[in-house]
Amino acid sequence: MHSRTLIMRRNRTAVPRPHGTRRSITAAYTIVRRSIHTMSEHDVDRIAVVRRYYDLFNARKFDEAAALVAADAVFVHRPTRHHLVGPAAYRAFADAWVKAFPDATVEVQEVRPQSGGWVRAHILGRGTHHGTLDLGDVRIPPTSHRVQLPFTQQFHIPRDRIVESVLEFDVEVMRRLLS
Repeated sequence: MHSRTLIMRRNRTAVPRPHGTRRSITAAYTIVRRSIHTMSEHDVDRIAVVRRYYDLFNARKFDEAAALVAADAVFVHRPTRHHLVGPAAYRAFADAWVKAFPDATVEVQEVRPQSGGWVRAHILGRGTHHGTLDLGDVRIPPTSHRVQLPFTQQFHIPRDRIVESVLEFDVEVMRRLLS
């Protein structure tokens, strides 16, 4: 892995900066420092599955998102220590969040491939707390507070479906934001 300067066009397409050109090529370009990482075709496909998963959540198409989940997929929610299985588990978890935060959206901040078919996503969840948040061990009555909660979710996608997911966020930070 190495770093080099890239020019980012306004349409967000990255191209290498031509050797010997000045930094002030045009106002349409912004020069940024980025790490170049060559991804396999499988990595690109896995990242596409994760992005689609979150896009479908934002569109409230939970059944379509559940179709991205293998029948025996395991969802691990580290903050609550719950282990749920299958597409129905995804659906129940998504429903719980939307009941608590009817306007909930997720913003994908970064998705990176990991080794062994894993992908790590850094997400910012936003929403207004109008319903009881019920995550089993964690129950928080509505506060009407608008919050932003960062979280990380890892996905194991050996082929074209999610077979395992590990969700991590700080419950105490969430409690403080909602109090």
